[in-house]
Amino acid sequence: MKLILFVLLLLSVSAGHAQNTRVKVFLRDGSIIEGEMKEFVPSDYVILNLSGIETRIPLSQVAHIDNDETHSQTENTANTQVNNKKNALVKDTLANYKGFLLAAGNNVYVSCVTVDLHYSSTNDNYVKYVNTSLRSWLKKDGFWRVVDNKNDAHFIINYVVFTHGSDKTLFSISSQRTGRTLLLKKSGGNESIADNYLKASNFYVKYIRSLQKKIKDGEVPKQIIEDFTLR
Repeated sequence: MKLILFVLLLLSVSAGHAQNTRVKVFLRDGSIIEGEMKEFVPSDYVILNLSGIETRIPLSQVAHIDNDETHSQTENTANTQVNNKKNALVKDTLANYKGFLLAAGNNVYVSCVTVDLHYSSTNDNYVKYVNTSLRSWLKKDGFWRVVDNKNDAHFIINYVVFTHGSDKTLFSISSQRTGRTLLLKKSGGNESIADNYLKASNFYVKYIRSLQKKIKDGEVPKQIIEDFTLR
């Protein structure tokens, strides 16, 4: 990871400040956050502009960073992102998969994480509760198969709460197999179990169920198909 971050530093950073490079930040739990890099401080943090919101991410939570130039050379290789992770030695049962990653019946991994300025905190009760709830709803609707290991997943549903500065929540779908992220919703955030449960419930109904219907009816936007298809 140090080598990757050093290369990225040479490409994107001058005197500790990034040159507005578009990057994808892969968190250690499997989440992918995409935005414009505003600042990068080696061994400390990276600051991204996420649709107008500047967010600081501690490097203790970062597994890998890609810029668009690097990604464009590898976006059609299913194992590229997997092989950059420490657990890549585990056999990838989906290595030869070809097709639409969000198709009905495919595997989904649910990632709910807190990103904080000083702590690598991913086990807070409110995100654990959201994780349990999302997994339960997905198992009940049965459209996709919920898996316990992200390496077994065709794609990931991400619920990320940023608790430093002005709290905010990002809800997205991503795939480490294509390196693509679909931001479904960004909103305010907090650390309340009840509020996060309600927020996650609304997100699930409005975005996940809606996406499932579009997939079932063959009405998925072309860009989503392009971003989440392995050929």
